Amino acid sequence: MKRNLITFGLLINSLFLFSQDDPSLKGQFYLSMDSLADWSYDVVSNDRIDTNLICRIALFRNRELPDKLSMQTYGRGIRPLMIFNVYPVSMIDTVKKMSFKCRVFASCVPPNVGGDYYVLKDFVFINYSSCVDCAYANYKTDLCRANINRIISSIKERHYSSIDELLADLPIKKEELDNQ
Repeated sequence: MKRNLITFGLLINSLFLFSQDDPSLKGQFYLSMDSLADWSYDVVSNDRIDTNLICRIALFRNRELPDKLSMQTYGRGIRPLMIFNVYPVSMIDTVKKMSFKCRVFASCVPPNVGGDYYVLKDFVFINYSSCVDCAYANYKTDLCRANINRIISSIKERHYSSIDELLADLPIKKEELDNQ
């Protein structure tokens, strides 16, 4: 019985220590973190020779988030970003293999590992980056995936005859992704 109480106490303590609640996220930033009005997309250049690739789409936060360490190190705040390669849905098996390889051979650890993929009715989106700019030391929270899930969920069950039609239906605005 005593061992069970100790185990339960350790479990509760570890949940407290490793929870994703961060008191520094309070205030206006915390309230607007999940707003899709703060997110945009851009179609970015394709630097790969891949005849199956339809396009590459960057989903990013419009404004930088305040972060003292990033300001001191890089002279700017944090700007969550994920770039997705878009393929026809017929390539789902290949995309799953790409995702697995990306995760297994990544030089990053979760939640910074890429390889996320989303299956839509006509397209498959894959983040084929080993590392993503979504989670930072000062924010113990993934700053991308919840919003990206909301963006993708809004279009997931619809048919599109072209990528342009899909992009026009996204719940976020198109803005040019400037060099970070």
